[in-house]
Amino acid sequence: MVTQIFEARERIDKSTLKLVRATIQKRLASVLSYAHYVSRQLHRSGIHGNIYTSMDILPDGFRIVVEYHIVTLDEDVLRKFRGQLYQTSYDYQGPLRIYRKIERLISEGKIEESGEEGEEVEIVERGGEAGDT
Repeated sequence: MVTQIFEARERIDKSTLKLVRATIQKRLASVLSYAHYVSRQLHRSGIHGNIYTSMDILPDGFRIVVEYHIVTLDEDVLRKFRGQLYQTSYDYQGPLRIYRKIERLISEGKIEESGEEGEEVEIVERGGEAGDT
């Protein structure tokens, strides 16, 4: 069962429909051309990849597909993105940060691990040892 989203008020003749389709196809071709332009700009910036574009004609419109596959990065780009990646992927407030902090405090001897899983961590004061003032 087909549901129509809109209802045409008047019948469009075939020549007008062909003209509209050609106009839309031309605009979509400019989108694909822009995708190739962006790919060339990325290549100049040190990001090398393959771009695949296609445009299919459907009974009621068009389908455009743009795929970009990264092949390799220049060394300076890799260094730049590695720094950005570390900044964005670092867990500032989540459970991983809390876990790492607890592990660090345990390894420094500032807190002790409890014997059973699920119990809270006990904080141990280490004051009064030799060398402390």
